[in-house]
Amino acid sequence: MAARGPDPRGVVRAARVSGRNRCPDVVQVHLEHRVVRRLLSRFLSQGFQADLGRVCVVVGPGAQPRVILLGRLALYGGGAARLHEEIIPVTAIWSEADRDRRSLAPLGVRGEETTIEQLERALRDTRRPPATAIARVRLLARKDAEDLEPDLRRRAEERRVEVARDLTRRGEGEARDLARLLEAQRDRIAQAEKGFDPRQLALPGIDNAERRQRERDHRHWRTRLAEIEREIEEEPARVRASYEIRASRLEPIGLVYLWPRTN
Repeated sequence: MAARGPDPRGVVRAARVSGRNRCPDVVQVHLEHRVVRRLLSRFLSQGFQADLGRVCVVVGPGAQPRVILLGRLALYGGGAARLHEEIIPVTAIWSEADRDRRSLAPLGVRGEETTIEQLERALRDTRRPPATAIARVRLLARKDAEDLEPDLRRRAEERRVEVARDLTRRGEGEARDLARLLEAQRDRIAQAEKGFDPRQLALPGIDNAERRQRERDHRHWRTRLAEIEREIEEEPARVRASYEIRASRLEPIGLVYLWPRTN
């Protein structure tokens, strides 16, 4: 018979009793614990699957039904380092009329601001939408996403270009600051090394421990000067490269419908 392992125990991220966890059947862990981070990463990756399967209807304050397609733009650098992430909305007035011949038209800046404002107000005062509204949008949800996705991709590309420019500017600034820092350090060490006189170590009043320490400092200065010259050549370039976008990913993550209270 195989040996029976320990029974599974519950996991919490905060103590049930102030200062300590007094429940023997519960394990307390920190959010930065490796197991917790792996579990959270699974939830996050599952939540952003490419196949659009997240649609909701919210009762809103406006007079017209509206729809918001939400897309997630993520930009990555070397080693899959995440450089930027944002949610991009595309909004439109929703209509069922002539949808077999006419697509939804994305709103301009003013209409989009109004839609987002209505969404924020609706989320502060949530109400259950009527079943008829859910049934009506369900029939067209996939087509709504298809109608708005081209504009989502256009906006995402515009944002990618803008963010790439900002990241390049930030990388250049950090590389320049790092180079100045290394050059200043090099100049200080060179000045100290230039002023070092080994004959001073034989003067009265300098004990053996201090003499050995000064000798070690002098050897370190010469080694460090050689290292700094290499770092001035390589490190600023490495900083610039760390801000280069190597990959980008855009995922439609959900549709939100704002349904008028009076409709």
